[in-house]
Amino acid sequence: MKNFPTVSVLINSLDDSSQQALSVFNIYEKNYRDLFNLEVLISGTMPEVIKNYHDDKLNTSDMTSENFDKITFVEDQGTSVSSINEMFRKSTGDYILNLNGSTLPQGNFFNLFIELKKQEEAGCEMAITSMKPSSKDTCWIPQWASDASNLGVSGDHRPQILRCPSFSRNTIEKHLGGVIFNSSFRHHYVDNWLGHFCYLFGEEKTETASSCWTDINFGQTTKHDAHDKAVYLELCTAAKELKSKISYNHEINVQ
Repeated sequence: MKNFPTVSVLINSLDDSSQQALSVFNIYEKNYRDLFNLEVLISGTMPEVIKNYHDDKLNTSDMTSENFDKITFVEDQGTSVSSINEMFRKSTGDYILNLNGSTLPQGNFFNLFIELKKQEEAGCEMAITSMKPSSKDTCWIPQWASDASNLGVSGDHRPQILRCPSFSRNTIEKHLGGVIFNSSFRHHYVDNWLGHFCYLFGEEKTETASSCWTDINFGQTTKHDAHDKAVYLELCTAAKELKSKISYNHEINVQ
């Protein structure tokens, strides 16, 4: 292994994520292997590309032994937030990039690594960014969330939602309490709170159009939406009082 920084790609999906894993390796091999070392952690459903790797009857030619050795499978932890945070704990990378079951990375995926390096070189306290969908649309936190925290902003002045975010490890360990997503959540609104927290911290972060994903329409789970909305509202309310002093992993208990 070359003396490069290591990038960890975390893939969480209850569907087969073979396509995402193979895309990550193909993009890396074509354009980025002289910039960093790579590891891939997968949680949720065991991908077919892993299950079938040793079956000579199946065509697994896209998965080389070198790339197969870069994969770590992490058992599902019950919720996507718990699984993603567990993958981070088991990762070794200096930079952490997230994918899920509905996002297929495009060829510019690893520009996220370059953007994180730029933020560090610019002296940012936190190195955080996120890719955009191929439509290049932008999403902002709900107005009710902005109002609950008394941010005093509306429209496109609200904090951006950071979908499929990427981080430096130093940022996660120093400023985010050692987690990718606030542990009180189960699945939804986590990317809302991340953008919200960055705004409160004083370093507003945005998604970058230099890295994009293509949607894979597996659908979204909604069973935790009510719980997670309640968690987010409680965090927004707490932030109204604590403002920049609120911790990212501030604990909320919602039944």
